[in-house]
Amino acid sequence: MPRKTKGDAWDNLFLSVLCVLAFPLLPILFEFTFSSDHSIKEDSVLLAAAMYIIGVGLTSKLRSYFFATLLASLFSAVAYGIRLHAFNSDRSFIGIAWLMILGTACLHLLERIYRHIMMREQFFEWES
Repeated sequence: MPRKTKGDAWDNLFLSVLCVLAFPLLPILFEFTFSSDHSIKEDSVLLAAAMYIIGVGLTSKLRSYFFATLLASLFSAVAYGIRLHAFNSDRSFIGIAWLMILGTACLHLLERIYRHIMMREQFFEWES
């Protein structure tokens, strides 16, 4: 079996970042691009955060990170429910949702760097 080169590691990292971290956020980008006033509704961000965070957590090999993303996703889902049915609509969770998305992506990026650059793990499991 041929030895994995450094280029293969960077290729695996790029593919994992693209497939796991970037593609799931495309609906938010599409909403921003195709809305008439180039905005994103808070409901969309909260719902996307709930799904994105748990999705990224499921791809992690760290159980503690998965549990943390499970809690963050639950928080975002609760915030979405509050936003939909709250009597006081002055509450805004959009900043927290964006911070959770960014924090989740940054932490998972570090894990992916370790897995693909340091450990030379293949991105697509069927190739290993």
